[in-house]
Amino acid sequence: MNENYYNKGDKFRQLHYVKKSIANKKLQVLTARHCVEENCDGTINYGTSYKSDETYTVKFRCHDDNVIVHTSRDLAIIDAGRKLANSYPIAIPSGAEEQPMSGDYVYAVGWGRACNDPGKACNNQDRRPDHMQMVRITVRSRCRYSWSDPSLFCAGGITDDMPKDACSGDSGGPLECIDSQGKVYICGVVSLGPKAPNCGKSPGGYVRVADDDVIRWLISKGGASTHSRISDDISRQAS
Repeated sequence: MNENYYNKGDKFRQLHYVKKSIANKKLQVLTARHCVEENCDGTINYGTSYKSDETYTVKFRCHDDNVIVHTSRDLAIIDAGRKLANSYPIAIPSGAEEQPMSGDYVYAVGWGRACNDPGKACNNQDRRPDHMQMVRITVRSRCRYSWSDPSLFCAGGITDDMPKDACSGDSGGPLECIDSQGKVYICGVVSLGPKAPNCGKSPGGYVRVADDDVIRWLISKGGASTHSRISDDISRQAS
């Protein structure tokens, strides 16, 4: 994602391109519940950050037993039933104290829509990147999504006169944070936001992962860990 990449709002993506699993040596995919609520067939592609590259593929059905939905949050776990060798899962927060605060930088990741032409206006957001995108966005104190749903927090919006956020096609994707040691953990999941061509022109809503209930659920249902964090210089990769 670059500074002109903004995404949110697609109901369900037939192809889920996975950046990292949440479980060690197993393909456990954290996504948004609204992405798997409807009857559907899906595939998970992993092993590359380019859509055009050859990838490993796993098929799933939204209502199979291997799809676990959270009862009160916009979260779901897809257990792909496949072991991963030499995997480096993304860690989850250790507690609510790792919730990013207003003004903090966070990093949205995905393959959703982007600006057709780089620039501050970004009037057209129809481009669908082949390469995984990442953008640095700012946490906001509140927005219309957090007012109506306290399980969400807000990030993105106009920054340096440019719209920055996730966009249509990024639903269920990760929002990443950097801890005090410079290591990465997942702190949010793309849930709600303006649709193209208005992505990034106001903040979007992200599911709060640094929540004690969510952390317990991710550990018990998804085999997630708060430890084994890796250094990943996402601040250099993002725009």
